[in-house]
Amino acid sequence: MSPSSESSTGIEKHCQNGLSHLKLVFDQTLITDEVRRYNHPGNGTVDEPYLVDWLPNDPKNGFNISIGMKWATVMICSFNTLACSLASTVFAVGPVLWGPLSELYGRQMIFHLTLGASVIFEGASIACKRQDITALIILRFLAGSFSASSISN
Repeated sequence: MSPSSESSTGIEKHCQNGLSHLKLVFDQTLITDEVRRYNHPGNGTVDEPYLVDWLPNDPKNGFNISIGMKWATVMICSFNTLACSLASTVFAVGPVLWGPLSELYGRQMIFHLTLGASVIFEGASIACKRQDITALIILRFLAGSFSASSISN
C-alpha cells in the first residue's frame, strides 16, 4: 500500500461516512451496522472458533489513522508526560486516585477528564504572577496530580 493511499483511508474517510471525530475518540466500542452484519470466519465451536480481525476500513484500526493524527496523538501524550515529570512530587497521590476511578468509569474517560483538568491548571500556573508563589505551588501540585493519570493508567 502506498503512502498516499494510506492517508486517504484515514479518519477523514470515516468522518464522511457519518462518524464524527468526537465519536471516534469517546465511543469505546464504536459498533456500527457494518460491524453487526460482518460474518467472521469460523463456526464458533471449539474446533473452529471465530477468527476476529479488523474489518476493512475499520475506524478503530490504528493502521487506518492518518500520519498527522498519529503525530498529534504522540505529541499530546508526550507533553502530558512531560508535565507530569515536571511535577513528579505528586506522582504518589495521582495513582491512588486515578487507578480506582479508572476501574469504575473506564480508563479512557478518566484520561480525557484529567487531561483537560491538567491543561487548565498548567495554563493557570503559567498565568500566575511571580510574587504569588503559594498559588503557583498549589497549581503545579494540582497539574501534576491530574497529569499522573496518563502514566498510572
